[in-house]
Amino acid sequence: MKNLFCGNLSFKCEDIDLQEHFEAAGIKPLKVSVIRDRDTGKARGFGFVEVQDGDFDRALELDGKTMVCSGASRALNVNEAQSKDQGRSRSARR
Repeated sequence: MKNLFCGNLSFKCEDIDLQEHFEAAGIKPLKVSVIRDRDTGKARGFGFVEVQDGDFDRALELDGKTMVCSGASRALNVNEAQSKDQGRSRSARR
């Protein structure tokens, strides 16, 4: 299984919207989660999608493709998700 980072989502995007976008491309997500602000509960504009290894390359092809969510049209950023340690700077890990 591979985990994908999906950025530039509409702030009105829900888990089901992201899941349906991947399914429309023929990719069956195992898990989808749009990240929300813990205080307000509003979407933060990014999320994660977990896919089978066989769907990984096709999922990366969605990078730059337009996703329409609640009337908002945006070019989706799709990359392989990094572990929490890889995403932090050296000074932040100390």
